Amino acid sequence: SGINAEYGDSGDFGPSLVDNVPPQISSENDKTKKKKKETGKVLIFKSEDYIPTKSATLDLVSPIYTRQFCKIAENCECFSCLNHTRGYVNHLLITRELLAPTLLMLHNLFHVRKLINVVKTKVDGSVLADYETTLEKVFDPK
Repeated sequence: SGINAEYGDSGDFGPSLVDNVPPQISSENDKTKKKKKETGKVLIFKSEDYIPTKSATLDLVSPIYTRQFCKIAENCECFSCLNHTRGYVNHLLITRELLAPTLLMLHNLFHVRKLINVVKTKVDGSVLADYETTLEKVFDPK
C-alpha cells in the first residue's frame, strides 16, 4: 500500500494504464461536461504553521492532474496522500466514483484539524489578529 517509489504511482493505476485507455472512455463527452458541477478541491498549506497562500487549494477534477502520480499534497501524512495519487483521485472524480469525495474529505479534515490546532496556539496575544488578517486576505470571496 502507498505510493510506489519505483514507478511513482499507486497500485495498478499508473502511467501505462492511463496511456492505454481508449479516448472515447477517458475523455468527457458534452453531456458529462454540462452535468459536471462537482469539484475536487483539496486544501494545500505550504508550511507547518499553516499560513495559507492564494494557491491554498487544488481542484483535482482539472485535466492537468490526469498524469500526476504524486501525493495529493507534498509532506502530507493523511490517509489519502499516503495511499493515493493526484491522478487516481482525478480519475475517481471524472468517473464519479463514491470513493473520490471520501478521500477528499479525509484529506481536508486532516488539514482543518491541524489548522484549528495552530489557531489554538495563537489565541494568546496579538498573534491571532495577524493570523486572522492573513486568512481573510486569502479566503475572502471578494
